[in-house]
Amino acid sequence: MGKRHAQNARALGWEVTIHDTEWEKVQRDPEADAFSIVVAGDAETDGPFAAVIVATPASQHAQFLLQHSADMPVLVEKPLVLQSSDLDRVAASRLSMVGCNWRYHADYRDVRESWPFPPVKIHLDCNTDYAQWPGKDYADPLLECGAHEIDTLRWLRSGADLTLVSAGPQDGYEGAWLQFDTGDRIDLRWNAPPSRRLIARWADRPEQAIWPLLGEALEASYRDELADFLRSVEAGTPSTRGATFEDGLAVLRICEQVRERIGA
Repeated sequence: MGKRHAQNARALGWEVTIHDTEWEKVQRDPEADAFSIVVAGDAETDGPFAAVIVATPASQHAQFLLQHSADMPVLVEKPLVLQSSDLDRVAASRLSMVGCNWRYHADYRDVRESWPFPPVKIHLDCNTDYAQWPGKDYADPLLECGAHEIDTLRWLRSGADLTLVSAGPQDGYEGAWLQFDTGDRIDLRWNAPPSRRLIARWADRPEQAIWPLLGEALEASYRDELADFLRSVEAGTPSTRGATFEDGLAVLRICEQVRERIGA
């Protein structure tokens, strides 16, 4: 994710300096020469910088947020931190965002904008080949994968608070199902046959299902998210589209409730 953000920021005309916690990995990257690299272990740079992107493993997010979030805009990859108590000392800039790129995915965006009013019920189904997915090294799948679906559901509900009423382990696959008081449901399945779908149901019209595309649509969502964040930095005005730290905290608290219910 850090490499993707660095390349996209550079393509948008920004100067990029990289401070990587995995120095040997950076040195092996043939594209590393395109960026200014800070010496491993040295958090001080030649700044000042307009913004910071935190795309380290999730266990290091709190550390970097404590260093940077109060004095400059930060885009931090989801999950925001590993546990809500990690945020007790973090004061985020009003321009800061959490990386939730599904908000910028064309398929999700088109569905949300085409809805004449909120549906009665939303069902999100996420199947992930977790064994092959790089995110497995960053945090547990509930935080890495589930954070997308939970944030997307909140976003489809225009930021409404969700009350978790039940959750349990997913039969047949590793994972979990989550049920909210709106009647909404999220199914998270690890190592299941590939699919990602959204079904919305209204009281007086047929249900609507979509299967969001990945590939270029996914890459475009990362580019659009970063462009939106950097525009907000230049303008000094918060994004109206991206996930805020408050959104990230709300998602994290739901994940903590799920853990308590299913003993994960």
